[in-house]
Amino acid sequence: MNLVFVGSPASGKTTTAAMLFAQLKENQYAVEWVPEYARLYIARKRASSFDSTLTLNDLDQRSIQFVQFGWEEDLFNPFPGQERISISDSWSVNALLYMEHVNRLSRSRALLAKHLAHHVFYCPPLKDKISDQDPNRVHNRKLSLQIDKKVKPLMNDLGIKFHTLTGKPFARVSQIINVIGLK
Repeated sequence: MNLVFVGSPASGKTTTAAMLFAQLKENQYAVEWVPEYARLYIARKRASSFDSTLTLNDLDQRSIQFVQFGWEEDLFNPFPGQERISISDSWSVNALLYMEHVNRLSRSRALLAKHLAHHVFYCPPLKDKISDQDPNRVHNRKLSLQIDKKVKPLMNDLGIKFHTLTGKPFARVSQIINVIGLK
């Protein structure tokens, strides 16, 4: 079973996914974590640049989507007979939210990723968590809220069904457990 998260920056995707991962591991489920490549990409770009105003363009987002999709393909496909849950805190489709111009290849990759995901969880922004002062983020509060407005239209355009999570991450984990039918 493959579980993926979509949403804007600072929407609680990673926190919720990490809490879910920990709870499932604690309860002896076979769980795999698919890391968010964008974090590594941004860290590398910051390390190689002396410019504190880092921005990412469409080419950067396509690179992020390409690597993230590859990781998902590798980690979402267990060996035959192997049952496990894979969790990605930032699905490769998320990259499309940041693109000004989505090309056919990126859209095609998103449609392929759609078939890998069993459950898509949308995390609306945690309004008290978005900070313009967070050095680990490329986007400020205003841009994060603009990106959030693109989530539902993109999911609908791609024909992706999703579950909207509410509340803080702890409450969201309970909602996910109910959706996927685990105890």
